[in-house]
Amino acid sequence: MEILMWLGLVVAAIFGGLGIRGGVTSNDEGAAKCYRVAAAGAVLACGALSYQYLGTIPH
Repeated sequence: MEILMWLGLVVAAIFGGLGIRGGVTSNDEGAAKCYRVAAAGAVLACGALSYQYLGTIPH
């Protein structure tokens, strides 16, 4: 589970940065796609962290 947490954090960081870069260069559509992937990575990381420490994934 720890690998999923780290993978989610890395995905969120990379795509969050790309989204910021896209927003700065006025590529709003590309930035929105990057933010969606970053949000999915953050959800994956939070779910893995929750499962690791609580033994269950909240739903």
